[in-house]
Amino acid sequence: MSNDDAKAREINLVCMSGQGSVQTVQLLARAFFEQHGMRVRTQVAPGGRPKSSPVVSYLKASAGPIAGGPNFHPDDVLLFWSGLLRVAANRAHPTVTDAIARQRSGNLIINSRLAPGEIELPYKFSGAVATVDADSITNEILRRDPPPVGVTMAGAYIAVTEVVELDRFLALVKERFPGRLGEQNVEAARRAYEEVRIEREVVGASQEVPHPRGPEDRVDPLSRPPLPVLISEDKGRPRGYRGGAANIWRTKIPVSDDQLCGCDNMCISEVMCPDNTGFIVRKGLPHQGYRVDVDLCRGCGICAEVCVYSALSMANEEELMRTNPTYEGITVEPFINYSGEGGRS
Repeated sequence: MSNDDAKAREINLVCMSGQGSVQTVQLLARAFFEQHGMRVRTQVAPGGRPKSSPVVSYLKASAGPIAGGPNFHPDDVLLFWSGLLRVAANRAHPTVTDAIARQRSGNLIINSRLAPGEIELPYKFSGAVATVDADSITNEILRRDPPPVGVTMAGAYIAVTEVVELDRFLALVKERFPGRLGEQNVEAARRAYEEVRIEREVVGASQEVPHPRGPEDRVDPLSRPPLPVLISEDKGRPRGYRGGAANIWRTKIPVSDDQLCGCDNMCISEVMCPDNTGFIVRKGLPHQGYRVDVDLCRGCGICAEVCVYSALSMANEEELMRTNPTYEGITVEPFINYSGEGGRS
């Protein structure tokens, strides 16, 4: 895109803490400024906790004056974790819902192993949907899990939109991350640029997702909205992961090979679970096995690491939800009938 073609853009980068949206939005802002001479403004809406909390980074780029505040008509939305679509669909976090569902057209880039046509959009949308397996690319190159996918996602974004030159952006990456780390991020961004999958004419669901109040609404400036409810009660059960609770962030979940599960007395995996969401089931199964509460398990992988018989392995959550949506063989209802059929012994 030439300088003459540059136009005002609003870009939302939506991630979970630790995925790198803050550095990425700053790099993209510099790229817009240096290549097109555009005015830029960034703003970050951090989560309520230092870990496992959503973060939304906003970027405005324009040839003219720029107003403050979040983006209410985003041209481009980058989702650093595909589970954020579920958060928006369940309206489980108002800032995330607002950042995603306000986009009615443009470019939606998602960190996902799935092809664009396999992504289920929960709201009205028409435009381009692109997917890239940023987790695998970044983890392979940077050797960090969970991987900071920000720069990788930016490589995919540039391939989809061509709003800035890739080499110019990568030069800024090297400046921001000198040495080996910069080289690794450059490699990851190039991989994403080459491997991103794009479907240009996608029409999403017809569901309208209500937005939090916008600038067009007259609101008492002294009033403050209540803090978001991240886990709510629904018929006696926490909303949890499947219900879109924004504090349950994971990409993998433990799966038991019951034939290998052999702890007769104490299960070290059950003892070491930091959230008490995994447990041995000895009744109601052909063979005892390890089960997790899929709505509250954080996917940390400790249980698989310490399993004495190597009966546990970590499965990709996104693919598992598609092939086994009921989590058969992985979960049992943990809050009922612990001592009876199907529960803990």
